[in-house]
Formats: sequence, C-alpha cells, structure tokens
Amino acid sequence: MGQPNHLPSSGHQATTLLAPTRSKPLQTLPPSSAAAPKSDLSAYEPVKTLRKTLQGSVVLMRHRSTGVRYAVKIAQKRLVNAGRSLSGVRVCENIQQEVALLRDLSRTPCANIIQMADCIEDDDRYIVVMEYAARGELFDFVEERGMLTEPKARQIFAGVVHGLESMHNRSICHLDLSLENILLADDATPKICDLGLARRLPPASGAPFQGSISTRPGKLSYMAPEVYVGRDFHGTQADVWSLGIVLFIMLFGFPPFEIADSSDIRYDFMQRRGLRALLDEWKLGSHVSRDALDLLAAILRPAHSRITLAGIMRHPWMTRAA
Repeated sequence: MGQPNHLPSSGHQATTLLAPTRSKPLQTLPPSSAAAPKSDLSAYEPVKTLRKTLQGSVVLMRHRSTGVRYAVKIAQKRLVNAGRSLSGVRVCENIQQEVALLRDLSRTPCANIIQMADCIEDDDRYIVVMEYAARGELFDFVEERGMLTEPKARQIFAGVVHGLESMHNRSICHLDLSLENILLADDATPKICDLGLARRLPPASGAPFQGSISTRPGKLSYMAPEVYVGRDFHGTQADVWSLGIVLFIMLFGFPPFEIADSSDIRYDFMQRRGLRALLDEWKLGSHVSRDALDLLAAILRPAHSRITLAGIMRHPWMTRAA
C-alpha cells in the first residue's frame, strides 16, 4: 500500500476583478470597528493577485494614504447572490456571513485569526479588506519543505489551536480548516482565515448540525468521516478532525488518505489496524515521537471518542517544551 505522494490540491479558481467601479460601504452590515481607514476601493492601489477563489480573487493592495498593505478579498456579487462559482458550480461559501463572523470575532481580537480592516460593496462586487499575512499559506510553506520538525509543527499547531479555541468560545466553528486556510505572518504566527463556510453553533447546547451529502462543508481531504457521509455532526468535533489532518501533513509532508471513508484503502486500513500500523506500512512509524503519534491517534478517530480541543491543549505533546 503506497503512501500519497502529494498534498491535496488547493483548488483555487481563476478570475480578474481589479477594475474600479463606483463603491459604497457594505450596506447589509453595520460599520466595521477595525482600525483601518474607511474608504472605497479607489483608496487602495493594487499590487498583485495573491490567489484565485471560487467567486473572485484575493489581491494584495496598498492603502494610498498610509502605505499599509492589505489582502483584499473580492467576490462577484452576481455569483455570491446566486450561490455559484465562476465555473457555475453550486457553492456554500457566503462572503456576507464571513464578514459578519469576522466582525463578531474582532470584538475580542485573537492574534491567530486574520483580522478584517474594512468592507466595501459596489455595483458588481463584495470586497473585504483584511490584514496581510506576508509569508502566505501554510500549504506553500509545507510544500516547499516536505515535512516540518516537531518543534516547528508544534509552534504552528499551537497557534492554530489557540485561534480555533477563540472561535469556539464565540460559538463559531470554522468547518473548512486546511493548510490553505492558515496563513503565516512575517514572524511565522499562524492565522486562521477564510470563514466563508463557518457557522454559528446551534443555540441549543449540544445540538448537532444537520448533515447532508449535497451541502457538506470543507475540503474532502480534511473532512471528518461523519461529515463526509452526510450524518448530523457537531461543528467543534469536525474542526478537531481537520486539525488532525493539518498536523499529520505538517509532520509527514502528505495527507494520510484522500477521504475519511471505508472506500479509501488507507483510511480503511487505519480503522482496522490503527494509525501506527499505517505508518509502519510506509516505514514512518519511528519518524515522530510517541506523544505525536498518540495525539494524532486521539484526533483521527470516530466523533464519539475523538479528543476535544481542551484535551488537545492538555496533551503531553502540546505541553512539552519546544
């Protein structure tokens, strides 16, 4: 049984949305409390396109008066309103909901969550101005290095766990955690981004989200097994599973399986024999510490026995000095 030899595709889509049009503050939402100057898009000078998205692009822009650089997410309004991607595929991402959640999170800012600076709406586009994380996606960071040392992986993972804890404490779950949705600042501080699929937890304490094959959130490689099969699921548990896939890829340089389903030979093997046996098949069982394997095994298990976020923070691998 061979190991996967590449990271899951980032899935970014292509478009160009830089042409200026008449702008106004985003009318569907209250004014932002972030510290950036309020303006229309003409106040920002495009520098370069950072990446493509399903409904537009993320562009590096410089504020003309202050010189501060921002990552500006631009989405075509017609696609957002129709719930479609540039290729016409139905999408669940919602930039307006993302702005509302980012604003909520900004009331108690967390260094490990990307901060929104401004939001703008013009005739054709929804525009979100966010802080710029200069070192880019964790996906690219890992792809360049192949695998990270345990101290480096722990440093990044601890920051992501802290950011996710802050979200869960605000009754928000991300539901799309991946290497692409974690950015690195100049000092390598990890920052969770892309809350387009994030949801508020159900008001009834302990109530699950309704599962559905057609609207399951997230990327397949990072998706919890209960989400993949369309069962009702708890958002916090699904986020923890995705954390485990992120940690595995940082430590080994590739994902453990393509989908968390018995139809995937590697996932099925892990379910029957255990994670250590799967790694031994690839002669990687001794590549990382016993504590690291124990934490991964505690995460990559069925929802009812999966470790909690609080349990992750107390785990010996997390509390060990770097």
